[in-house]
Amino acid sequence: MSNVDIVPETLEQIQKDFQRRFQKDATVKRIYELIKQNAVDYEDANEFAIRLGEMLSESLRKYITVETLPEGRMWYNIASRIMTPTLSTNHALISDVCYYAQKAVNDKSGISLKVIQPALNTNKIEGFIDKLSNAEDFESVQWMLEEPVVNYSQSVVDDSIRDNMESHAKSGLSPKIVRKLGANETRTAMRGKTKTKYKIPCRWCESLAGVWNYLDMPDFVADNIFRRHEYCRCTVEYIDAEKKQDVWTKRIYDLDREERIQYSQQSTNESREDRINRLGN
Repeated sequence: MSNVDIVPETLEQIQKDFQRRFQKDATVKRIYELIKQNAVDYEDANEFAIRLGEMLSESLRKYITVETLPEGRMWYNIASRIMTPTLSTNHALISDVCYYAQKAVNDKSGISLKVIQPALNTNKIEGFIDKLSNAEDFESVQWMLEEPVVNYSQSVVDDSIRDNMESHAKSGLSPKIVRKLGANETRTAMRGKTKTKYKIPCRWCESLAGVWNYLDMPDFVADNIFRRHEYCRCTVEYIDAEKKQDVWTKRIYDLDREERIQYSQQSTNESREDRINRLGN
């Protein structure tokens, strides 16, 4: 393995490239303007997450190649020091938009509960790192820098909805959720040198589509409403929270998970509002 540490320069290139794309992107500008107008919703947050995932994927693939990696392999030390900060940045940016989307839901429903921002999913990041670093040939796993990065970004929105709905349900509310199908299309993905075609939406997604009362979903829907496959472009939205009398329900919540719900502190002291104002201009 080469003694040359490629991470500092490579990470800086990726971050600068991502920032350049971010600052120029029309979708980002539109959604930040909606935030300033207090008009952003979870559909916007989903669109924002997909776009950020696509931009980060483009930046990663531009500077991480078989040619730039020592011995054509993404060693653990490299994967960890590149994927952790870049995916964490995406989480923070998407979580900011989700905050305002959830605040809009709360305001509409007359809910005074605090908005919960999802904790950074370190398990998913470790999954990226392990998959990338365990492969002896980077070419066989470089697809992990494509759709899985978008999928990870979408999961931040899903986590925000789930965390807030669980909190509201336990507070005596009856949350409603809608899962909408994405546009009909066929995607082609590469797995090393193998092509795989995806037709979306698939029958599995179609079975989950609809408006659901969070506390009364069929077991299949309850188990899968926040799950998605590669290239899934379904959107999940928290649309309403009605007050109810009976706070006791048949759903058993994961108390360990509830205890883990906390906002992941970022490496900057910059406030959410300051970040929105700075990046949205």
